[in-house]
Amino acid sequence: MNGMWNNSKRVSSLLVLGIFLLPTLLGGALVVDNNDDKINCSILFIGSDIKPIERRLPEKEIATLEKQLGILSKIYEVLKNPKKGYLEKVWSRFIGERIVKVFKEKKILPQGSNMRDIFPLLSFSREKRRGILTSIMSYGSGKVYIPFKLGNRGSIRPIFRPIFWNYPDKGVTSVRLGATYSWPGEKTWGYRGWLSGPQSGLMRGFMGIHIKLSHKLRPDTHFLMGQTLSIKGYQKTLIN
Repeated sequence: MNGMWNNSKRVSSLLVLGIFLLPTLLGGALVVDNNDDKINCSILFIGSDIKPIERRLPEKEIATLEKQLGILSKIYEVLKNPKKGYLEKVWSRFIGERIVKVFKEKKILPQGSNMRDIFPLLSFSREKRRGILTSIMSYGSGKVYIPFKLGNRGSIRPIFRPIFWNYPDKGVTSVRLGATYSWPGEKTWGYRGWLSGPQSGLMRGFMGIHIKLSHKLRPDTHFLMGQTLSIKGYQKTLIN
Protein backbone atom coordinates (compact mmCIF):
# COMPACT_ATOMS: atom_id res chain seq x y z
CA MET A 1 0.00 0.00 0.00
CA ASN A 2 2.85 2.38 0.73
CA GLY A 3 4.15 1.85 -2.77
CA MET A 4 0.80 2.87 -4.18
CA TRP A 5 0.72 6.16 -2.30
CA ASN A 6 4.37 6.86 -3.15
CA ASN A 7 3.38 6.49 -6.79
CA SER A 8 0.55 8.94 -6.16
CA LYS A 9 3.01 11.52 -4.82
CA ARG A 10 5.11 11.16 -7.96
CA VAL A 11 1.98 11.59 -10.07
CA SER A 12 1.15 14.85 -8.27
CA SER A 13 4.64 16.26 -8.80
CA LEU A 14 4.53 15.36 -12.48
CA LEU A 15 1.19 17.12 -12.93
CA VAL A 16 2.51 20.23 -11.20
CA LEU A 17 5.48 20.12 -13.55
CA GLY A 18 2.98 19.87 -16.38
CA ILE A 19 1.80 23.40 -15.58
CA PHE A 20 5.14 24.76 -16.75
CA LEU A 21 5.58 22.28 -19.61
CA LEU A 22 1.99 22.50 -20.88
CA PRO A 23 2.69 24.62 -23.99
CA THR A 24 5.53 22.31 -25.04
CA LEU A 25 3.67 19.08 -24.33
CA LEU A 26 0.50 20.17 -26.10
CA GLY A 27 2.40 21.40 -29.12
CA GLY A 28 1.02 23.51 -31.91
CA ALA A 29 -0.28 22.76 -35.35
CA LEU A 30 1.05 19.71 -37.13
CA VAL A 31 4.20 20.59 -39.04
CA VAL A 32 4.94 18.34 -41.99
CA ASP A 33 8.65 17.89 -42.56
CA ASN A 34 9.25 16.03 -45.82
CA ASN A 35 12.92 15.55 -44.94
CA ASP A 36 12.15 13.80 -41.68
CA ASP A 37 11.57 10.05 -41.53
CA LYS A 38 7.94 9.23 -40.93
CA ILE A 39 6.71 6.81 -38.25
CA ASN A 40 3.38 5.01 -38.04
CA CYS A 41 0.76 6.04 -35.51
CA SER A 42 -2.29 3.76 -35.38
CA ILE A 43 -5.45 4.15 -33.32
CA LEU A 44 -7.92 1.29 -32.96
CA PHE A 45 -11.40 1.63 -31.43
CA ILE A 46 -12.27 -1.89 -30.27
CA GLY A 47 -15.94 -2.71 -29.88
CA SER A 48 -16.95 0.55 -31.58
CA ASP A 49 -18.22 1.66 -34.98
CA ILE A 50 -15.45 4.28 -35.22
CA LYS A 51 -13.07 3.38 -38.04
CA PRO A 52 -9.37 2.78 -37.26
CA ILE A 53 -7.02 5.69 -37.89
CA GLU A 54 -3.57 5.33 -39.46
CA ARG A 55 -1.15 8.24 -39.70
CA ARG A 56 2.50 8.64 -40.66
CA LEU A 57 4.10 11.40 -38.63
CA PRO A 58 7.62 12.81 -38.22
CA GLU A 59 9.67 11.44 -35.35
CA LYS A 60 9.39 14.73 -33.45
CA GLU A 61 5.59 14.52 -33.57
CA ILE A 62 5.68 10.92 -32.34
CA ALA A 63 7.92 11.95 -29.43
CA THR A 64 5.40 14.64 -28.44
CA LEU A 65 2.49 12.19 -28.67
CA GLU A 66 4.39 9.79 -26.45
CA LYS A 67 4.71 12.46 -23.75
CA GLN A 68 1.03 13.33 -24.07
CA LEU A 69 -0.05 9.71 -23.65
CA GLY A 70 2.18 9.49 -20.57
CA ILE A 71 0.36 12.50 -19.13
CA LEU A 72 -3.04 10.88 -19.85
CA SER A 73 -1.93 7.83 -17.86
CA LYS A 74 -1.03 10.10 -14.91
CA ILE A 75 -4.37 11.90 -15.21
CA TYR A 76 -6.20 8.57 -14.94
CA GLU A 77 -4.34 7.78 -11.72
CA VAL A 78 -5.25 11.15 -10.21
CA LEU A 79 -8.94 11.02 -11.17
CA LYS A 80 -9.37 7.52 -9.75
CA ASN A 81 -7.49 8.19 -6.51
CA PRO A 82 -10.03 8.95 -3.73
CA LYS A 83 -7.37 10.82 -1.73
CA LYS A 84 -6.81 13.44 -4.44
CA GLY A 85 -8.44 16.83 -3.95
CA TYR A 86 -11.11 18.39 -6.12
CA LEU A 87 -8.87 21.17 -7.52
CA GLU A 88 -6.17 18.70 -8.53
CA LYS A 89 -8.76 16.61 -10.34
CA VAL A 90 -10.19 19.68 -12.09
CA TRP A 91 -6.71 20.70 -13.27
CA SER A 92 -5.98 17.14 -14.42
CA ARG A 93 -9.23 17.02 -16.34
CA PHE A 94 -8.42 20.37 -17.99
CA ILE A 95 -5.03 19.08 -19.19
CA GLY A 96 -6.70 15.95 -20.54
CA GLU A 97 -9.26 17.96 -22.49
CA ARG A 98 -6.50 20.10 -23.99
CA ILE A 99 -4.57 17.01 -25.09
CA VAL A 100 -7.67 15.51 -26.71
CA LYS A 101 -8.29 18.82 -28.51
CA VAL A 102 -4.74 18.76 -29.92
CA PHE A 103 -5.22 15.13 -31.01
CA LYS A 104 -8.29 16.19 -32.99
CA GLU A 105 -6.50 19.18 -34.51
CA LYS A 106 -3.77 16.84 -35.72
CA LYS A 107 -6.42 14.45 -37.09
CA ILE A 108 -5.28 11.70 -34.76
CA LEU A 109 -8.81 11.45 -33.31
CA PRO A 110 -12.18 11.96 -35.07
CA GLN A 111 -13.18 15.63 -35.27
CA GLY A 112 -16.70 15.10 -33.94
CA SER A 113 -15.61 13.17 -30.87
CA ASN A 114 -15.20 14.45 -27.34
CA MET A 115 -13.17 13.33 -24.36
CA ARG A 116 -16.07 11.36 -22.88
CA ASP A 117 -16.49 9.38 -26.12
CA ILE A 118 -12.82 8.48 -26.58
CA PHE A 119 -11.56 8.30 -22.98
CA PRO A 120 -14.67 7.64 -20.85
CA LEU A 121 -12.55 6.61 -17.85
CA LEU A 122 -11.07 10.13 -17.63
CA SER A 123 -14.05 11.48 -15.74
CA PHE A 124 -15.06 12.44 -12.22
CA SER A 125 -17.48 9.51 -11.98
CA ARG A 126 -16.83 7.29 -9.01
CA GLU A 127 -16.21 3.68 -10.00
CA LYS A 128 -18.36 1.03 -8.40
CA ARG A 129 -16.60 -1.25 -5.97
CA ARG A 130 -18.31 -4.26 -7.48
CA GLY A 131 -19.12 -4.98 -11.09
CA ILE A 132 -18.68 -7.44 -13.91
CA LEU A 133 -16.26 -5.42 -16.06
CA THR A 134 -12.69 -4.49 -15.17
CA SER A 135 -11.64 -0.93 -16.06
CA ILE A 136 -8.06 -0.73 -17.34
CA MET A 137 -5.46 1.85 -18.31
CA SER A 138 -2.17 0.48 -19.62
CA TYR A 139 0.81 2.43 -20.96
CA GLY A 140 4.21 1.02 -21.78
CA SER A 141 6.92 0.02 -24.26
CA GLY A 142 6.84 -3.42 -25.81
CA LYS A 143 4.25 -5.42 -27.72
CA VAL A 144 0.46 -5.64 -27.76
CA TYR A 145 -0.90 -8.54 -29.78
CA ILE A 146 -4.47 -8.35 -31.10
CA PRO A 147 -5.56 -11.41 -33.12
CA PHE A 148 -8.06 -11.43 -35.98
CA LYS A 149 -6.59 -8.49 -37.86
CA LEU A 150 -8.99 -8.90 -40.77
CA GLY A 151 -10.69 -5.88 -42.28
CA ASN A 152 -11.96 -3.39 -39.73
CA ARG A 153 -10.56 -4.84 -36.49
CA GLY A 154 -12.89 -2.67 -34.48
CA SER A 155 -15.95 -4.44 -35.87
CA ILE A 156 -15.12 -7.94 -34.59
CA ARG A 157 -17.15 -8.98 -31.59
CA PRO A 158 -14.94 -8.07 -28.61
CA ILE A 159 -16.07 -10.99 -26.45
CA PHE A 160 -14.17 -13.42 -28.74
CA ARG A 161 -10.99 -11.35 -28.92
CA PRO A 162 -8.06 -12.01 -26.56
CA ILE A 163 -5.49 -9.24 -26.25
CA PHE A 164 -1.97 -9.84 -24.97
CA TRP A 165 0.44 -7.19 -23.73
CA ASN A 166 4.10 -7.54 -22.86
CA TYR A 167 6.28 -4.69 -21.57
CA PRO A 168 9.75 -6.22 -21.02
CA ASP A 169 11.32 -3.01 -19.71
CA LYS A 170 8.89 -0.37 -18.51
CA GLY A 171 5.17 0.17 -18.24
CA VAL A 172 2.31 0.96 -15.91
CA THR A 173 -1.10 -0.70 -15.74
CA SER A 174 -3.88 0.39 -13.41
CA VAL A 175 -7.19 -1.47 -13.08
CA ARG A 176 -10.47 -1.45 -11.19
CA LEU A 177 -10.88 -5.20 -10.74
CA GLY A 178 -14.18 -6.72 -11.82
CA ALA A 179 -15.70 -10.17 -11.45
CA THR A 180 -13.13 -12.25 -13.37
CA TYR A 181 -9.45 -11.55 -12.80
CA SER A 182 -6.10 -13.01 -11.80
CA TRP A 183 -3.76 -10.44 -10.28
CA PRO A 184 -0.67 -10.55 -8.01
CA GLY A 185 -1.89 -10.22 -4.44
CA GLU A 186 0.86 -7.79 -3.46
CA LYS A 187 -0.20 -5.53 -6.35
CA THR A 188 -3.74 -4.91 -5.14
CA TRP A 189 -5.28 -2.50 -2.68
CA GLY A 190 -8.99 -2.85 -2.06
CA TYR A 191 -10.72 -3.27 -5.39
CA ARG A 192 -7.85 -1.70 -7.36
CA GLY A 193 -4.76 -3.31 -8.84
CA TRP A 194 -1.63 -2.04 -10.49
CA LEU A 195 1.58 -3.17 -12.18
CA SER A 196 4.70 -1.07 -12.63
CA GLY A 197 7.84 -1.95 -14.58
CA PRO A 198 8.34 -5.18 -16.57
CA GLN A 199 4.98 -6.93 -16.96
CA SER A 200 2.66 -8.93 -19.18
CA GLY A 201 -0.99 -9.82 -19.27
CA LEU A 202 -4.01 -11.17 -21.10
CA MET A 203 -7.47 -9.68 -21.56
CA ARG A 204 -10.66 -11.10 -23.05
CA GLY A 205 -13.62 -9.01 -24.14
CA PHE A 206 -11.75 -5.68 -24.17
CA MET A 207 -13.70 -2.66 -25.39
CA GLY A 208 -11.89 0.66 -25.68
CA ILE A 209 -9.05 2.43 -27.45
CA HIS A 210 -5.59 1.16 -28.41
CA ILE A 211 -2.96 3.65 -29.59
CA LYS A 212 0.31 2.36 -31.02
CA LEU A 213 3.36 4.53 -31.74
CA SER A 214 5.92 2.67 -33.81
CA HIS A 215 9.67 3.14 -33.34
CA LYS A 216 12.57 1.97 -35.45
CA LEU A 217 15.30 1.35 -32.89
CA ARG A 218 13.35 0.58 -29.72
CA PRO A 219 10.12 -1.17 -28.64
CA ASP A 220 6.84 0.40 -29.75
CA THR A 221 4.79 2.52 -27.34
CA HIS A 222 1.26 1.35 -26.50
CA PHE A 223 -1.68 2.97 -24.72
CA LEU A 224 -4.82 1.02 -23.80
CA MET A 225 -7.87 2.39 -22.03
CA GLY A 226 -11.30 0.80 -21.66
CA GLN A 227 -13.09 -2.11 -20.00
CA THR A 228 -12.72 -5.87 -20.27
CA LEU A 229 -14.64 -8.96 -19.19
CA SER A 230 -11.63 -10.82 -17.79
CA ILE A 231 -7.97 -10.03 -17.17
CA LYS A 232 -4.76 -11.67 -15.96
CA GLY A 233 -1.72 -9.64 -14.98
CA TYR A 234 1.84 -10.80 -14.36
CA GLN A 235 4.58 -8.76 -12.67
CA LYS A 236 8.01 -9.61 -14.02
CA THR A 237 11.38 -9.17 -12.38
CA LEU A 238 14.49 -7.83 -14.06
CA ILE A 239 16.17 -11.23 -13.89
CA ASN A 240 13.38 -12.75 -15.99
